[in-house]
Amino acid sequence: MRLSNGETPKIREISGVVSDMQHELTRVSGARPFGVTATVVGVDTVSMLHGNGSVGRPRLFQSEPGGIMEEYEYCAAGKGRTEAEVTLTELHARLVSSSSSGTTNNTTTIMEQVVEGVTNAVFDADDTNNTQRVDIWLIETTAPGGECRRGNARIRCAKAVSRTDLELVKRRFARG
Repeated sequence: MRLSNGETPKIREISGVVSDMQHELTRVSGARPFGVTATVVGVDTVSMLHGNGSVGRPRLFQSEPGGIMEEYEYCAAGKGRTEAEVTLTELHARLVSSSSSGTTNNTTTIMEQVVEGVTNAVFDADDTNNTQRVDIWLIETTAPGGECRRGNARIRCAKAVSRTDLELVKRRFARG
């Protein structure tokens, strides 16, 4: 997707197109609307004023079937969403308070708490025991010129994770 002058679109613009399409398809007679929450993740490249290269700014948007689009720092979707978001909010608040107080955090420990906390919240929220596997996506920013490409972002995914796989996933994410 290129804009009229050939420039690369920002993640917000791409998310807007997704949101508009979802909204339009819920309004058009005979169209089959999307009945899912769309999560759009990307990195907007921002040129550095002094020095060479550019730095990536990660962006995360969700669009609901009715076309409502919001930007988030973290989010969850699907069954167990509410419980996962409560856990994410608690972990985020803990991270922010420890950062502002000058406490040094072990990034691996924080990541493990996020993976375990959110995954267990999703499994525990399903009282019918139908949730047996979840997908976990971890998106981190990296320093410009680092080993990762994709706009200086490192994206990792663990698909179809069961409760018994959780320790293995935490170790693999911790290794990098």
